[in-house]
Amino acid sequence: DCLSSLDELIAAQARKVDALKTHKKGLMQQLFSREGETQPRLRFPEFRDAEEWEVKKLEEIGRVIRGASPRPKGDPRYYGGPVPRLMVQDVTRDGKWVTPQIDSLTEEGAKLSRPCPAGTLTIVCSGSVGVVSFLAVDACIHDGFLALVNIDESLATKDFLFHRLSTLQEQFERGATHGGVFTNLTTTGVEQLEIAFPSIEEQQHIADCLNHLDTLITTATQELETLKTHKKGLMQQLFPSAEAVEA
Repeated sequence: DCLSSLDELIAAQARKVDALKTHKKGLMQQLFSREGETQPRLRFPEFRDAEEWEVKKLEEIGRVIRGASPRPKGDPRYYGGPVPRLMVQDVTRDGKWVTPQIDSLTEEGAKLSRPCPAGTLTIVCSGSVGVVSFLAVDACIHDGFLALVNIDESLATKDFLFHRLSTLQEQFERGATHGGVFTNLTTTGVEQLEIAFPSIEEQQHIADCLNHLDTLITTATQELETLKTHKKGLMQQLFPSAEAVEA
């Protein structure tokens, strides 16, 4: 009965996490303009009579750069030093703010890669294309990543760009080149990407709303993991170990 009760709590918490994620996905579809359109279906009350959104190419907002990797891969002259190197696994683990933990470069290796400061907006461009994140620390990006740097924040806020680009994964997939088992997002393709932008004030409202939802999702997910850990620990206490049974 105790464990069944815990299972019910875990299931209810999992439904809460799923409901929040579904709500966010639906809200983003309303708050951002659809492909080929310049106006969203939902605007905050204070902006309903505001001017129309303005379409700009991403190259007008900032500079798109591609990562680089020293060759040969694994060469101790270049790999295994103190400089963090961003990997796709880091992004899928951390989400929005990423601290690379899997790979690193030497100072010489970093010179042959693409060093980027903390806060850089990155986009996976090879394999699982279109996944967007921010670097939480100074790090190098390899040639499986693009980055948007020198962003003109009088035109676009970084948080708005993060959320907007996160909705375009299917569009990124369609625009990628396909070779072998991998898709590849090109620098030119991302530079030419057209996005509709509202005023900075409206961008901030949208980003604040979605950031708040992200916080709720993170908290609910942490609570779910805590319940799972609690159940696991409780089961270890409630049932005898194999060694105890043998004794």
